[in-house]
Amino acid sequence: LTDPTGLQASISASGLPLSFLIPNDNTVYSGWTRRGQTFYHYSSSPPCSFIGGLSDGSFATTLDSLTASEAKRGLALDSTPTYIYTVTPKPGTYYMYIPETPHQNDQKGGLPEVWFPDGSGGLGTVRLKGRTVP
Repeated sequence: LTDPTGLQASISASGLPLSFLIPNDNTVYSGWTRRGQTFYHYSSSPPCSFIGGLSDGSFATTLDSLTASEAKRGLALDSTPTYIYTVTPKPGTYYMYIPETPHQNDQKGGLPEVWFPDGSGGLGTVRLKGRTVP
């Protein structure tokens, strides 16, 4: 995949980690994860579904304390999530940060999401954090 926004080239030139350069607008940008960088995945799928990590094309968010209804509405999910998972991708995993989830599935959207076109990097990258609160 390429760097559609040109941001990765700017970050590389600056020497700053991606976390220092998160824009305060609706800019979509791409990057590669660092060791220990953590995201959250809300889902109704059971833990056994994530033994191999997030599958290609999966989404997560930077928010870790949403209720089930907030996650469904704000992340425009097609079903109410019953679980929240901690996602710690392998370092160097490509992702795209999207500041506002678009309206879809008859849900408002609007919360930040992170797209992993190549998944989270395999075994051990997704762990159950707990059940969601309605």
